[in-house]
Amino acid sequence: MKVLTIISKLEMGGIEKTLLSCLPYLIENGVQMSILCTLGGALDEDYRKLGVELIDFGKHKKPFKDARFLKKILKTRKFDVVHSRYGHTSGWFSKVCHDLNIPFVVSIHNERAMFRNSWIDKPLLGFFRTSYLGYHKNMTLKYATRIVGHSKANLRYFTSKVDNLMIDSQFQVLYNGVDFSKFKNYPELDSVKKTTFDTFVVNKSKVLIHIGSFKEQKNHLFLINTFNNLKPKENNYGLILLGVGELMNVTQEYVNKLDLANHVLFVGMEENIAPYLYHSDLFIFPSLYEGFGNVLIEAQYANLPIAAADIEPHYESVYEGYHSYFYSPNNEEAAIKNINILLTQDNAALIKEAKVFSESFSIENMSNNLIKTFHSLI
Repeated sequence: MKVLTIISKLEMGGIEKTLLSCLPYLIENGVQMSILCTLGGALDEDYRKLGVELIDFGKHKKPFKDARFLKKILKTRKFDVVHSRYGHTSGWFSKVCHDLNIPFVVSIHNERAMFRNSWIDKPLLGFFRTSYLGYHKNMTLKYATRIVGHSKANLRYFTSKVDNLMIDSQFQVLYNGVDFSKFKNYPELDSVKKTTFDTFVVNKSKVLIHIGSFKEQKNHLFLINTFNNLKPKENNYGLILLGVGELMNVTQEYVNKLDLANHVLFVGMEENIAPYLYHSDLFIFPSLYEGFGNVLIEAQYANLPIAAADIEPHYESVYEGYHSYFYSPNNEEAAIKNINILLTQDNAALIKEAKVFSESFSIENMSNNLIKTFHSLI
């Protein structure tokens, strides 16, 4: 079975890394993957090593031109299924595949569209954004063979009927998977990172950790304010931040302004997350919005209590025993209260039950469900 997947670029994002983890299982089950993307991504060679063909999308980023480019490829090459990871802006791709009678799957990875978020509060640009997304939504509903939400919250963008979907429905929930092998026999950090990490955590009474790109949706300034109000100097708490992004410098400057530099460790980009998780006491995740939250599954698998924002996707990706500790991502007082409870109470039973919950979100389960989806459309 030949599958053409459309992705913007193979960078170090959650979508790209999750698909990379799925590939060995897909290949083993007869899926021959080609990927249409802009070349030059950080993961290009990792995909090529697994035998994936990368087709250069160029730097179009214009819907009509991109659709024509896809149509040209599909007229000269045979693919059994086309799978778009463009999410909310996949309308024209769905029309092309419909016209060529090729099954088309679109994955929705976030509960809200990421297209031009900076335009939302600008009257004219906001109107254009809403109209543009509405146009793509209508096209996708009309022409896509299958619309896959990687959480129920994501799928609600297209339909309110997300429970008990029929097998022949246009809509499907397919949860993300985590490659748990990276938590077994994981390598030690290199000497420089290990020294920095060991020096930071030594004698800390409690260590909180967050993993995520430094961008608006991850709510880092709220996180820093909340941590500051936990009185880290008096209590000797530490906060570990893994990730990079456009707001990293802003966050570092704010940490320095609050005189918290000795209590906040900026790790940067790090694939080997297990050592950091296993040496922490609490995972904090105050996102304003999410798609699913793979890192929440990873944290629960690594036996960490969860203090997350009360947004809809988190109710799917976090064990129900932690739901009572959720808080509004705008309410520091509630966050501080619930984090303090989790830091002081005995969470042994919750941790054990959450570990079992997390194990159902394996990369194997996701891959098998994705394969079943492809086969059902051929």
